[in-house]
Amino acid sequence: EEFLLISGNEISPRQPEDAVGPCGHIGCIPRSLVDFDVETPFTDRPMGSVSGGAALEQAKARNCFTIVNHPYAFAEWIVYDWSRFDYDGMEVWNGGGGGYDIFDQMSYEAWRCDLLSGRQVVPIGASDNHRVFTEPPGLLLHPALGWPHTAVFSVDKTWPGILAGLAAGQVYLAEGDSQIRIDGYDENKRRHEGAETRYLRIRGHLDSRAEEGGTLRVVHATACSDTRPAPGVAPAIEDAILYEEPITSGDFEVVLTVDGDVGVYTATVLTNAPTLIEGSRYAALSRAIQIR
Repeated sequence: EEFLLISGNEISPRQPEDAVGPCGHIGCIPRSLVDFDVETPFTDRPMGSVSGGAALEQAKARNCFTIVNHPYAFAEWIVYDWSRFDYDGMEVWNGGGGGYDIFDQMSYEAWRCDLLSGRQVVPIGASDNHRVFTEPPGLLLHPALGWPHTAVFSVDKTWPGILAGLAAGQVYLAEGDSQIRIDGYDENKRRHEGAETRYLRIRGHLDSRAEEGGTLRVVHATACSDTRPAPGVAPAIEDAILYEEPITSGDFEVVLTVDGDVGVYTATVLTNAPTLIEGSRYAALSRAIQIR
């Protein structure tokens, strides 16, 4: 198999040791490998002098695909301050070692709120691995590399192709061998995502290590009460469950009829309810289908 390694960067401002409050860590992935500036340093210190928005501006000035990393978390100093909203992606699943947890769920709601507000934001899952040779699925504070990961649908195995798929939001997020895909079709069963969408096709796979199975859920979100920039409080989403059924490990596929109603459609497979400490193992989160 081919392995393509791309160097990125995280700009990591924080408050001084004796202060509290969010700043925000910004991920920077180069859009171009030809002219990306690798010489000029990013600035995230002195502590207390760089906001999350200022870090985001630096990454955008460097022509990065920008990601708000772990916008909600147990440590307030790594939480995003919501001083800017023009990021490209949001890490809705951060590998804390315990699976998809309650902080990831809060980030997931913020992402859906962005979509409902008209922003084009790509969901990201990343392992936040800091130690080599950690066996999957990892420990509570020491996640294994690639647990979780973002799978990107690309036309070829090149960085321009992968970046194009990522920027278009053609992704799913998962742990292990789990996966989930959602697609829209018109009344003639041709691929379509818009007002003429009449069918949603959800298919994927649940990792065989999820011994107790999981729950496949398809949700239609219609409105958001945005609490940001209040720290630690996730937006409240108005949504309805279109489908919810237990599944066992292995392949699954569901086709649902919809009427082109405006909103954001997403699908998830969770193996247990996210909590503060222990999350959902071997989960999978789809991209979104937006109907405006």
